Amino acid sequence: MLSVLAAIVMQAATPAAPSAPPLPRPSVITHPDWLHLPTGDDMAKFYPKAAADAHIEGRAVLRCTVTVDGDLADCTATGEDPPGNGFDQAVLNLAPLFKMKPMAKDGVPVSGGKVAIPIRFVLPPPVATTPSKGPELATTGPKAIKWIDTPGPDIFAITATHYVKGRSGSATLFCIVGADGRFVGCRIESESAPNMGYGYAAMAMAQYYRMAPTTTDGTSVAGGTIRFPISFIAN
Repeated sequence: MLSVLAAIVMQAATPAAPSAPPLPRPSVITHPDWLHLPTGDDMAKFYPKAAADAHIEGRAVLRCTVTVDGDLADCTATGEDPPGNGFDQAVLNLAPLFKMKPMAKDGVPVSGGKVAIPIRFVLPPPVATTPSKGPELATTGPKAIKWIDTPGPDIFAITATHYVKGRSGSATLFCIVGADGRFVGCRIESESAPNMGYGYAAMAMAQYYRMAPTTTDGTSVAGGTIRFPISFIAN
């Protein structure tokens, strides 16, 4: 399974006559309302093979103009990290799979607008294990953990589309925390509705979380466990 700055083409222009009105600046769409997003299978299909074989995860950013029909056009990709692994081309390959509603949520027409989409490519999570009970980490209080990486709304949207068909729901996971602050084993503890995919969706989301190596009081998180809910809200 599976988060932009694009090169801006600068054109030299002949100075306009003093009476010429300024050209309108394209709107930047900050709250896109998507009709279609790439699925997890799409992300896997375009994951750079060499990077996958080398167990390299990465990201790049897609910047496009939105057409009157809500399609993406004139796309560029930058911000590849780590560079030279094909993630920039991968996000360009995904561009045709995005489609926006004719009007953005903030009321700005999408035709001619600009949109920036950060896309992250991650490898499948490790096979779920039954964690052994270790010290349980707290999300609040004097010994609270500190998150240094959490998934953005785009990742939630793609995961919800793939696993739960955009329905609202939640699941609670119980996970072991590795020395690098990532989860090394999780199990589904509960779901808001059985057999609806919320647990699998939460498991897919778990790979996007990373906590600081120590809690607020300096205690190491390595080997600790955490129990937390992940919710999916339908638009």
